Amino acid sequence: MVTPFRLVSCAAVLVLSHPALAAEDAIQQPQLILLHQPAPRTAGPSPERAQALMLAVESMQARSLYAQFFVDLRLSESQIDTLTDLIAKHDMPAAEQFLGSAGFQTLEKYQETLPERYQLNRLVSLLIAVGHELTSEQSSQLLAIMREERGDQLQHWPNSDAFDARIKPRFEAVLSVEQREFAERYFAGRAERRHAPGPAHSPD
Repeated sequence: MVTPFRLVSCAAVLVLSHPALAAEDAIQQPQLILLHQPAPRTAGPSPERAQALMLAVESMQARSLYAQFFVDLRLSESQIDTLTDLIAKHDMPAAEQFLGSAGFQTLEKYQETLPERYQLNRLVSLLIAVGHELTSEQSSQLLAIMREERGDQLQHWPNSDAFDARIKPRFEAVLSVEQREFAERYFAGRAERRHAPGPAHSPD
């Protein structure tokens, strides 16, 4: 069984405390009184609240990354809500029961392309925003190109200068003239994020 792609978000809570300082006039009263009264700390989210927030993030990711799968299976909105919740909870036994054997096999095949779909998501969103969205056929072709270039190294993210150099001309052969302009921005952004200083960046 294919392990479902999982994207996890992290958050940090910084609590600042401001001490209060009071002093009498040293000339009139030769004493310095220091009163240190830290502001009360703000309690972090409860485990239940943290879990709910994480589930909300994963639900949002699932709805985005599995959008084409929902379209392909022609699911209703209520069915999409149910399946999104199961995917976000990583409840694959329940997902299989919900989809049936054939539907679940289709889901597993779809999950194999999630690394590529995740990286294409930025390009897909950009093209939608400018009114030049990919057709289903174009999307399938771009995914196939990325998967073919990734080859047998399925455990690695397809994200490097060499990888982009191989797929870029193949992308251009699939995209329209209008789409190619925005694909240039997409590849430039990938390179910029790869080489930006600091902590490791998102591979999309």
